[in-house]
Amino acid sequence: VRSMRQVVLDEAALERTQAALFSSKATVGIGCLVGRMTPTRDHILACIPTPQDASEEGGSGSGWDAIDESWVLEHAKEVERMMPGGMMVVGLFLFCPSEQVATGAAKLGMAFSILRKLARVQRNGDDLDGGERLVLHLCAKTRRTTVKAFNVKDPSKGSHPTELKMQAAVAASFVPLSATMRFRLAVPLPPTSGDDAVDRSDAGAVATAVRIGLSDSLSAVLAAAATLDGGVVSANPISADALPGGKGKGKGK
Repeated sequence: VRSMRQVVLDEAALERTQAALFSSKATVGIGCLVGRMTPTRDHILACIPTPQDASEEGGSGSGWDAIDESWVLEHAKEVERMMPGGMMVVGLFLFCPSEQVATGAAKLGMAFSILRKLARVQRNGDDLDGGERLVLHLCAKTRRTTVKAFNVKDPSKGSHPTELKMQAAVAASFVPLSATMRFRLAVPLPPTSGDDAVDRSDAGAVATAVRIGLSDSLSAVLAAAATLDGGVVSANPISADALPGGKGKGKGK
């Protein structure tokens, strides 16, 4: 029997999103869910609406006709690139009447398609999220909130409900950690004479040389293991309840 995923949603984030959507008189809406996924519990810290595509402003489409799947995906990728370590786009939210996201509904299928494509470029592995992503539905009629989990690795498994809990100040349970690595590296630039001569005023050629020179150092950073209080950090999130000694006040340095 598959255990139900627990999803903790920040109350303030939900209230801000609902207030903005209802005040805009929008009939439908879509956006990214930002947070953290783990094998035991997921946290949603923010709901980021997908902005209107500037190239489509003034178009004749309305409702779902005005929402382009490729544009939503591109926005989700950009949000993902901006995430600090440990955070990710955990799913999408849909604002619409309940019948539009019933099992088998086309709009739900669109959301799953976007999440499958997004998962291919995300850094977090299946050890953290089990290959699942979330779809949060905000009912445009009743304000009811529900969350479903969808397996992006095996679509045949479909979706299943989650246990949703509202909580204030969810971000307060996370402990931010930062690290700095200093190194000196000599990067050979393309020659200015000979058969392989390159015009160094060509920014693209210089950028390529620098990127190649940095590749080994960057690979080492990506493969590095993090330590906390002298111990190797596991795949579990570095949050307040995961630090040695309980809540970790002064513990995790």
